[in-house]
Amino acid sequence: MNQMHFHVIKEDDLFLVCRPDGEVPDPVEDSFGYGLYTRDTRMLSRLTFSVRDVSWRLLHADTSANYQAVYRYSSGGCGNQADLSQQTLFLTRRRFVTGNDLVEEGIIENFSNERITLDMVYQVAADFRDLFEVRGYSPADLHRTISCAQSSVSLVFSYVALDGVACKTTLDLHVLPEEEDVQDESGVNAQRDAHQDAREERKVSTSVDHAAGQLSFGIAVPARGKRRWFLRVRPEVAGRLHPNLPNGAVHASQEHTSHRAWVSGSPERMAQQYADWMDSVPRVDGDEGFASWYERGMRDVRMLLTHLGYGPFPVAGVPWYAVPFGRDSLITALEILICRADIARGTLATLAALQGVTRDARRDEQPGKIIHELRVGELTRIGELPFGPYYGSVDATPLFLCLAAEYLAWTGDLAFIRALLPVVERAFHWMDHDGDRDGDGWIEYFREAERGIANQGWKDSGDAVSHVDGRLAEPPVALCEVQAYAHRAHAAWARIYRLLGAPDRAEAHHRRARQLAARFLETFWLASEGLVAFGLDAEKRPIGTAASNMGHCLWGGVLPADVARQVADRLLQPDMFSGYGIRTLSTREVRYNPLSYHNGTVWPHDNAIILAGFAQYGLSGAVAKLAGALLRVSAQFEMRRLPELFGGLSASEAPHPVPYPVSCSPQAWAAATPAMVLQSVLGMQPDVPQGRVFIHPVLPEGCDRLLVQRIRLGEGNLSLDLRRDPFGRTQVKVLENTTGCRVEQGVKGGMPWLAEAGI
Repeated sequence: MNQMHFHVIKEDDLFLVCRPDGEVPDPVEDSFGYGLYTRDTRMLSRLTFSVRDVSWRLLHADTSANYQAVYRYSSGGCGNQADLSQQTLFLTRRRFVTGNDLVEEGIIENFSNERITLDMVYQVAADFRDLFEVRGYSPADLHRTISCAQSSVSLVFSYVALDGVACKTTLDLHVLPEEEDVQDESGVNAQRDAHQDAREERKVSTSVDHAAGQLSFGIAVPARGKRRWFLRVRPEVAGRLHPNLPNGAVHASQEHTSHRAWVSGSPERMAQQYADWMDSVPRVDGDEGFASWYERGMRDVRMLLTHLGYGPFPVAGVPWYAVPFGRDSLITALEILICRADIARGTLATLAALQGVTRDARRDEQPGKIIHELRVGELTRIGELPFGPYYGSVDATPLFLCLAAEYLAWTGDLAFIRALLPVVERAFHWMDHDGDRDGDGWIEYFREAERGIANQGWKDSGDAVSHVDGRLAEPPVALCEVQAYAHRAHAAWARIYRLLGAPDRAEAHHRRARQLAARFLETFWLASEGLVAFGLDAEKRPIGTAASNMGHCLWGGVLPADVARQVADRLLQPDMFSGYGIRTLSTREVRYNPLSYHNGTVWPHDNAIILAGFAQYGLSGAVAKLAGALLRVSAQFEMRRLPELFGGLSASEAPHPVPYPVSCSPQAWAAATPAMVLQSVLGMQPDVPQGRVFIHPVLPEGCDRLLVQRIRLGEGNLSLDLRRDPFGRTQVKVLENTTGCRVEQGVKGGMPWLAEAGI
């Protein structure tokens, strides 16, 4: 089973990255990037625990709750206490994040018949480095002066950034006295009397050394007894994320004199929030593997949600992309529409607030353009980097329009769509003007920002877009999938404008979609190779490499049915399909490398969009095959958590998928993949405004039943039972339908908004 070489726990904008043994080592000793982060800033760069003369052996680690991590160790020897054998002491370190604080609870249990005296030390440090520095970017002439103050039980690290923003990390230590100690592991004892706080402060024996970055304390553990302590880490960063975002809350808590005020109930409260979240999404049963994969994905999506003032919004992933993104957040929201449409609404509203308003070449910004990402670390704030926000995504704007249309299809929320119209119209204007800089009808990208991103599609690494001879494509580049997204946007909004009573606008978008589809087939379809060109380069020459992007064109609905079938067949050939998933690049291509970020690896979200395209054209065999592969590969990863990407070696070359060394995990669009797979195997396309929902179910290979309950449509629920009959066919039964929509089955329902528009 593939395991990551780091653990992450997260809530809102606060997350901790540590080694699998629970430690956050000195970055000089291990430069991976472990630490406690908020606002793109490492607020704690070291957190290690030791007991003098005692060595520890990790027994078990559990981070499955996402907001909490539990590490259990046994003693490997007790130094100067020679009469004590190994495994005499049992240490539990339990951490949780609340969005404001990181709290560690420590418990040492003594299973000997003798009292043991121990000297404990936390080594801590805060370097306040920008996340880009942590990842290797070296700004010129940036030297930080970090101060540290102390009290008997606290350390406070402080730093004032070059732009005047104040950063502070406070560490508070509370050691419970022996006679007051508790015998439960929950961290809460409601029976403790009101005088405990004062007794704690009187009995604790601690020392703080800010020069050495130490919080140390001595305890005596009774025979057959235990002792307990708490360490709280409280990061604070002043200021707002962005002038257009109302959420300017500083990560801070009130001062408290007792651990109980900031520990009591927090893990239980977080557990209840996750339970409520799982109750709010459809329930999946019938196949244990699919149900487990789906549940892990839903829990990870919940972990990656943040609130920026406009509703729930998914950040891209941890540890490196826990910030607002355009493309990543939009695709995640599209994937999870079957589970929670309110995430789409929150994503649309948040990105609308950050829509481009001017032309700023330093940030690749133009009016109407949707952001690529928003960073708020020091390097961005002082202008060293262009990400506050940065607009270097060519696909985020048409994806925004697609998501808005899909949100309406799932909810019927016409009032929100009306309120969004000015943003929508500016986005379409960008597609027609700045997005099409040479006026040829294709949306192209070209980097203007000196420190921006060269390739501005989802494959945005520097070597991601190349010709068949390996030459990099010269920009401006018109990517195939971007034109398909634009086609879907025009076709869908033709329908929406009819609903809004604007027939002229509807006809204009209808006409644009038909023209785009015809020109796309003529220009991008390479019939002799049986594939869609990756894109067009600066000379308008087709980029003929076989890349997974052509599968997105199926989701965009831009191809006629017979060509769509050929594309699906091409994607499932052995050079593209590894057995674990569809590769980003064919093994036949010059630049193929199974461990190159975009030139041969397998990305779950990429496969999810391709699968949705298969389903949209009613390609049941292709749906069953690819969905089955993704289901099987999920079992190869720890907790069934699909990472951002993994290696492209085939199942015949490697018995298990090869992990990509610095893959984010969890990553939002990978976590949301099982939700889009679920929608695809149901063949589900709702049309709530017209009171109907289309389904064309097909079970994944290796899966004989799926029971899906409480799919939210409009104001009601839909529940479906899929079973494989003795002839291998998928049969479906409607168990519940309170949506007010009639359920229609068949391939014809695959793209109702296209069929209706006559496209």
